[in-house]
Amino acid sequence: MNVLGVKGVLQGREIYWCPDGGGHTPYCPGPIDPDDRIYCCTWYAGTGDIPSCCKHPIATATLATIYVAAFVGALWLFFILTTLIDNFSIVHT
Repeated sequence: MNVLGVKGVLQGREIYWCPDGGGHTPYCPGPIDPDDRIYCCTWYAGTGDIPSCCKHPIATATLATIYVAAFVGALWLFFILTTLIDNFSIVHT
């Protein structure tokens, strides 16, 4: 789950407070994070969830899954349409 917390300023740097301590620090971006890592998130690991700060409001793996699913769906649609066009042209010749 990626959450954009309440906006604030800490030592002159714009931060977002993580709800319930959801980040590796109570705010994002942390001291070592780039300024674009503003979402509080957790990553699953074998030992449990690891809190972190993320760049996107949804997990990167979810974005990759959406892109792959869209590509596979487009290929499937192309296959179905070409099959229908071929069958239609065979019937009407």
